[in-house]
Amino acid sequence: LSRVGSAVLMSATLAPLDAYKSESGLDVLEDDGQTVESYVSSGRFDPANRASLIADLPPFTYENQSGDVAEDYADAIADVVATTDGNVLVTMPSYRMGDWIADRLADHPQVDLSASRIRADEPSSDAETERLKDWFFSGGKKVVATGLRGTLTTGVDYDGDKLAAVAVAGVPIRNLQSDYTTAIQTAYEGRYGDANGFE
Repeated sequence: LSRVGSAVLMSATLAPLDAYKSESGLDVLEDDGQTVESYVSSGRFDPANRASLIADLPPFTYENQSGDVAEDYADAIADVVATTDGNVLVTMPSYRMGDWIADRLADHPQVDLSASRIRADEPSSDAETERLKDWFFSGGKKVVATGLRGTLTTGVDYDGDKLAAVAVAGVPIRNLQSDYTTAIQTAYEGRYGDANGFE
């Protein structure tokens, strides 16, 4: 960043901002006398129309993606779908788990939608993603299940009545053996110590 005249960094998730500045190096630029300005939008959605609810369930992890814990999550997500008037986006740790919950919701006794109104997202082209969004937004209640690192979870404008609820299960699961992930872990080990890189 110090080699360019100016830069704009933006994201929907720059929080906490001081941690972002530290991790991106913006604090170093500031310390060197560079001008760093921050703007945080308060959002345009009416707070009266927003609510965050947390289910009292065990953490949804790689180790418990089947069995009783998974079924407890399926029941909680089915409850969200059954009690929501409008479209529901279900975000799971991976596309594979998105497929699983879509199938599970299609035959769940609490869900009164036909299977044709429940779809699983998958890694695809921009054109396929646009077709899925067109279907999702085209009227009538629908459910789309996707992976948390998918294209439907960032950069999509769910304005108006396109989306009534989002159910989030767990955190994104990434391949921890990839060269990219190893490089990130090595960088953190260099900063925080060998035993702390992964954490």
